Amino acid sequence: MFNSNGLEYSNGITLYNSFLHLFFPYRCLDCKIELLPNEPGICVFCQAGIEVVHLPIEPPPHLTVDDVEIYAFFYYKKQGVSQSLLHALKYIQRRSLCVYWGRSFARQLSPNIIGSLECLIPVPLHRKKKLIRGYNQSELIAKGILTEFPHVHLNTSCIKRVKHTKSQTKKKRNDRLSDSSEVFDLLPFDIGSYKHVGIVDDVITTGATLMGIISLIRARVPHIRITIFVLAVTK
Repeated sequence: MFNSNGLEYSNGITLYNSFLHLFFPYRCLDCKIELLPNEPGICVFCQAGIEVVHLPIEPPPHLTVDDVEIYAFFYYKKQGVSQSLLHALKYIQRRSLCVYWGRSFARQLSPNIIGSLECLIPVPLHRKKKLIRGYNQSELIAKGILTEFPHVHLNTSCIKRVKHTKSQTKKKRNDRLSDSSEVFDLLPFDIGSYKHVGIVDDVITTGATLMGIISLIRARVPHIRITIFVLAVTK
């Protein structure tokens, strides 16, 4: 189902990783069996359990905005392979996997979808959370996408998360929606120079975070075209 060639490491890094694997075997993020050095975090058997999304998806009920297309790579299921993978991307320092799965996602997208896209805007983390985590998984996913579409550029300078919110994984839907109000702000950047932008995130659950960003952008540029790219979406 997926291309398992992995990221394009140099020969030296490949040998180094193989040496590490000899003493510290990589294990599948879900079933924990030993992986081959080039398997992307999950084994081929667990990959088969991921349900791929092939078409633009229907927006979640609370993502009530017009003319926004949403593309996802696979469906998110609790207690499943997709949950194990996304948890690793976000919380256990699997930076290279963020790029790998972003690139794999891009390979499933038609060039027609990306054709007029000018930039990708990853959903930003608050500076405190980014300091603790050390990276923004959405930014790394976006970089993976851009390896396949080099004409699009990455913009991390136009939107800032100004409100530090706790992890929303255990919150109820209404609480998430409430927390998304006044979370983001547009920085001094002429976003009006764009005609088509993409927003990148790791997963859509309620759509509250994306709703906040879309509303912010549309308040400044009402007629801008917005496309959403996420690795996973709840079914």
